[in-house]
Amino acid sequence: MRVSTGGRKICLLLALPAALSGANAGAQQLGQVLSEKELPQMESAAAGKNSRQIVPRLDTRLTWSDNAGAAHEKNADWILEVSPGIRYTDDRGRLTGIFDARWRNVGYARSDGLNQSFVTLQSANTLEAVQDMLFIDLDSNISRNNRSPFYGRISDDRLNVAKEDEVRTWALGPRLQFRLGDAAQGALRYRSSWLDGNMLKFGGQREQLWSGQIGNPHAFRYMGWNVEYSRSATEYDSTDQEVRRQLGRATIFINVASELRLRFTGGRESNDYGFGDEEDKNIWGGGFDWQPTPRTTVSLLSERRAFGNGYSFNLGHRARRTLWEISGSRGISSSMDSLGGSLYQDPQFLAWFNNPNLIAMYPDPVQREALVRGLLHYPSGDFITNAYYRDETWRAGVTYTGVRNTITLSAQHSKRKRISLGSLSAFDSFALANDLEMISGTLSLTRRLSSLSSLNAMVTHWRTRGEGMSSGLDTRRTSASLGLNTRLGLQTQAGLTYNHQRSDTDVTDGDYTENSVSANLGMTF
Repeated sequence: MRVSTGGRKICLLLALPAALSGANAGAQQLGQVLSEKELPQMESAAAGKNSRQIVPRLDTRLTWSDNAGAAHEKNADWILEVSPGIRYTDDRGRLTGIFDARWRNVGYARSDGLNQSFVTLQSANTLEAVQDMLFIDLDSNISRNNRSPFYGRISDDRLNVAKEDEVRTWALGPRLQFRLGDAAQGALRYRSSWLDGNMLKFGGQREQLWSGQIGNPHAFRYMGWNVEYSRSATEYDSTDQEVRRQLGRATIFINVASELRLRFTGGRESNDYGFGDEEDKNIWGGGFDWQPTPRTTVSLLSERRAFGNGYSFNLGHRARRTLWEISGSRGISSSMDSLGGSLYQDPQFLAWFNNPNLIAMYPDPVQREALVRGLLHYPSGDFITNAYYRDETWRAGVTYTGVRNTITLSAQHSKRKRISLGSLSAFDSFALANDLEMISGTLSLTRRLSSLSSLNAMVTHWRTRGEGMSSGLDTRRTSASLGLNTRLGLQTQAGLTYNHQRSDTDVTDGDYTENSVSANLGMTF
């Protein structure tokens, strides 16, 4: 059964003893970013306190850029954005979750051809059709973001408004949860997902996923068990190729002690990534979950898979003022996997991202997302492709919280190799290279100046190398920002931000530098 990156992070960050109580432990990582008066509200929201809110809002932003087109030849311009929106959240009714929609209107003073009006959407909802048993999950996301690792604006840049950068994901399906007394508990699920965007960069995809799981890790006190099965089929708009995957796995748990649990796995998997022959092999492996101290958790699972050795590793340690994390994984992935199970379906991310106090302090959703990404050690952005690929990724991060300062340092190293055939557009990342290596590092600082104002700084550097075509590609990117945010009233926020970007690449005329200054004003009603 597929587990999203966000889900793995929740397991790591929240697998602390009951005394640290789930999401409240996660909320503590915000440290003094929130005042003592606001922190209890933050903890209540993260812990899932019943709330229902409908919040209309209006965001405005004026930006001057010395290179508005992020081009090799600079072209200075003024950019004005006026974006009305509405955010709805509910966690106490039959329909729970979040719906956040904005109508972004972006106008350029000197380049009318770049003007854009479009909708962005973030939605993750669950309908409880039958109490405590049958649920229907409905998720969707619409965003515009350049996801090429080789050229163009960096990921998460607010000026990524080009129509060809729009990506849309939708997911819908029922989920049946059940218990067999005290013997076991399980779930059955069907999920239909769509990934769509501009055909020049990638074609539309649709995945149908069936999965089931049943087990009890403590069925016999010192031993437990779990059985899972998943089957998926992915179709593409631009080709007749269809990719099918199937996996069945049984796990035996041995509870050596309260702080140590061993696991042994065995099963079988098959797939067809477009090579014409179906791969069908046994899988086996083992691992452990270890909590040597109340503040430290370690987990490891290593398996022999159809594609070779696969593994997942997580280490987390929480000290008085720091949170440390190291994680690594090796497996098969796709854009449907990474975007369809994105951070917008991570409850911990949503609890922080949509917290009213953080919204008041960081009204710009891009800036607020970057802050929460850093606190949870999420990678910034990702590339998009129609191909399946073998993904080996390691991440490390540390967050320090002081009386007024929160500092986060994180790094990521990924190696991705294309494994599926099929038609790829000329702008697909794997049309430019069969093997991608991406290295990134981020340093961020948030300093609380007063109960109303905060100062934020962030520096990120990326390097992407591609091999396997006629010639290699090498791109280096750097982004730095410095911003001041303040409240002007209970429902009004303002900010001033300076940004610098630089890109050095082998792509013809892909180099550029940009300096920009933005002033924003946001109001809720």
